[in-house]
Amino acid sequence: ARGVSDVLVNRLVDSEKYRVIERSRLDAVLAEQNLGGSGRVDPSTAAQIGRLLGVEVVILGSVTQFDIQKQGSSFGLFGVNVGGQTTEALVSLNVRAVNTTTGEIIMGAEGSGVGTQKDDQVYVLGMGGGTTTSNEGKLLSVATQKAVDQILVEMEKKNDKLAAVPKVLPNVNAVVADISGGTVVLNKGSSDGYRAGMKVSIERVGKEIKDPETGK
Repeated sequence: ARGVSDVLVNRLVDSEKYRVIERSRLDAVLAEQNLGGSGRVDPSTAAQIGRLLGVEVVILGSVTQFDIQKQGSSFGLFGVNVGGQTTEALVSLNVRAVNTTTGEIIMGAEGSGVGTQKDDQVYVLGMGGGTTTSNEGKLLSVATQKAVDQILVEMEKKNDKLAAVPKVLPNVNAVVADISGGTVVLNKGSSDGYRAGMKVSIERVGKEIKDPETGK
């Protein structure tokens, strides 16, 4: 599953249509929030993680098939036996896009891929010959690439839903920690939802007014 995830991330980055966060930042949040266990990340926790990372959408995925299947066939005539073996790698994926503001699943997509290899065997009066190779890892890789490509096609079809998700705003206020020349330093950062390029409004208390009845 980790390898499939890496393939999907690379494809998303290469498309130049998405801003994808670094894997290390996600792993750090999973560890800090104790959400790294298998099956513990659902749409609600994905939304929580997304807000902490300052991202609008979190992709959840599952590998629904990751199999190798082999089939053999043969026939004989006049002492010559001809046979062969077909090896197929089958990969199926399912992904969901979660709006980190609402926790709503805004998009679903499925993809599947097949990698195939055929080997031939010829036997003449009991004497064997032919080729037999084992490239199961390569076949699974090819099938995975095809499945991910289908996922990206489905995402492209529904890109308007992804583009319509509003930007995530920080869920905590920051305080000015330092001012040096033209640089203002805040006491909050990316882990609190602040990100590069964000415009912030800085305010100060101009006057305090107390309630005459409560003194507050």
